[in-house]
Amino acid sequence: MAKAGYAARGLVYLVIGWLTFLSGIRGHESQAADSKGAVQTLMGSGPGSAIAVILILGLLSYALWRLIQATLDPDDHGTSAKGAAIRAGLFASGITYIGLTAYTFSLWRGSASQSEGAGAFSQWVTSIIGGQVAAYLLALILAGVAIAHFIKAWRRGYEKYMELDEETKKVIAPVAMTGLIARGAIFLVLAILLFYGGTLAGGQPGTDDALSFIRDLPAGRILLILTALGLLAFALYSFAEARWRRVEVT
Repeated sequence: MAKAGYAARGLVYLVIGWLTFLSGIRGHESQAADSKGAVQTLMGSGPGSAIAVILILGLLSYALWRLIQATLDPDDHGTSAKGAAIRAGLFASGITYIGLTAYTFSLWRGSASQSEGAGAFSQWVTSIIGGQVAAYLLALILAGVAIAHFIKAWRRGYEKYMELDEETKKVIAPVAMTGLIARGAIFLVLAILLFYGGTLAGGQPGTDDALSFIRDLPAGRILLILTALGLLAFALYSFAEARWRRVEVT
């Protein structure tokens, strides 16, 4: 189930990367280049119903694996401050993918709502601690996740969780590093947007907001194309995890 989940994540990011690349080439915003936009694109293809079932099972599997990683700690992150932060991020990822699974299911059934998923979760958190506190807290978490991605890419920390021979490591290394840096950059932009926005009252910014921010920067089209290539690399990295990731739950 975990490996199927990594494959489903790869499929979603493959479409996100492609939509982002098209946006960079055309110089204007195309279809939403986020997880929901990717799901809509995939389900709008010929075998939409079959893909929907595959996505629902794959995304749910990935969500459950993230929750298992957070609670049972099969990767031995521990209970130190660093380990607790990593496991909190894994738990948040699991909640996010449960939301994406629910969105995919509702889209398949013809009753999709934009309030489902991470948006509904952020609204719930906001109702408890307030929009400003929630925004700053989430910005801090996203900045930490971004830094973790950069460190994982630089130190090639992903290798200790994968069963790779030396030749395969050499092939995967540039792909994994590029993909992790690109995804980390998205998280960092989201943290910046949340910090300067100062509230979650208007909703939680998503990947499409981060990409719009990048597109509006100087030389934005070039940066957007580079980001797209990085996200495509992250999709390939996800497929590599589906193939070689060590999954142990004891």
